[in-house]
Amino acid sequence: MQKRIVVVGDGILGASVAHACAQSGAAVTVIGSGPGSGATWRSFGWLGAAQEVPESYHRLRLTSLARYREFAATPLFDGAVRFCGGLAWETDSSTVQLIQGADEVERVAQTFTRLRALGHSVESIDRARALQLEPALAPGALPTDGILLARDEGWVDLPAFTGLLLSEVVRYGGRLIVDGRARVTEVDGRARVVLSDGTPVAGDEVVVAVGSQSTQLLEAVGVAVPQRSTKGALLFTQPSSLQLRTLIRTPVGSLRPRPGGGAVVHTSVIENALTDDGAGGFTVDGESVAASLADLSELFAGGAPLQLDRVATGLRPIPGDGWSVVGKLEALPGCWISFSHSGATLGPIFGELLASEILEPGFRTPLLDAYRPERFVVSPA
Repeated sequence: MQKRIVVVGDGILGASVAHACAQSGAAVTVIGSGPGSGATWRSFGWLGAAQEVPESYHRLRLTSLARYREFAATPLFDGAVRFCGGLAWETDSSTVQLIQGADEVERVAQTFTRLRALGHSVESIDRARALQLEPALAPGALPTDGILLARDEGWVDLPAFTGLLLSEVVRYGGRLIVDGRARVTEVDGRARVVLSDGTPVAGDEVVVAVGSQSTQLLEAVGVAVPQRSTKGALLFTQPSSLQLRTLIRTPVGSLRPRPGGGAVVHTSVIENALTDDGAGGFTVDGESVAASLADLSELFAGGAPLQLDRVATGLRPIPGDGWSVVGKLEALPGCWISFSHSGATLGPIFGELLASEILEPGFRTPLLDAYRPERFVVSPA
């Protein structure tokens, strides 16, 4: 009998598990808020494994990056995923934060040594070589040498990639429901989903993949999943004569190419300037945005300023101990969770592994053992 899977959440984590389940023959229903909401639509989309993490997490990253390469090799996903390599450098007066949200700043030279020891394709290059790889850069913005080239890094445009995954779910016979207020409930000892108008959604298994909203959604059925999500922001620049070829991480910010032209920008200056807007969101003043874009424009030859298209702000979903929460919720039969700060990188492998456990009774992958919810899921007091 065809198993019925209900996925609450239409971002990268929800779409990934929905796609894997549908591809394996399950009847899949995805319930979400629709395009433009959630962390997926404001993700930098960096694909790499530079951050120093436990070996088990590093292995998940590398496996998921391999899945992204498989997607990138297919015509459907080609424009949404690129492995273009990445450049990173620092100056005498400032270092570069190689990873968004990292607690500590690691020197570029240290990163090079560590990644080379792990077998990554990295090289320490000089200014001339960097300019060959990224001609848009201004020579004066670069140090003479000590620039990190990570050949195996890339980026994913998560809104486009997620949309393609969901279109495939529909092609496999699944359905999409836009309802940002659907809730999880318990009926006869098992998890069920009810739409905001009270309509129940038929399903045998429920997957919760709504990022920072996971805590609130599951508290309603007596399951507490701690989180420490933080505010985040990205800048999107308008298409211009600037055409980036690579990922760039510098002391003043990080940039990646944007499909159709322009760049996606992350800078700590903007995140530090965020303030509550009084309606549950965040805002940033135009002066801070203009100053950041002016600083970033100096990185590039020709002096043409980067022009703002839009600012995306919101919560960056982070589980309570900082590590992903993926697997079966033992406290609520029939319910599974996929909640991670690393959704952009780990979405494909989490979707694949979770689908295997859901659809194959008795199957339990050791790859997820350190990140299962039972490590801290408790009933609220």
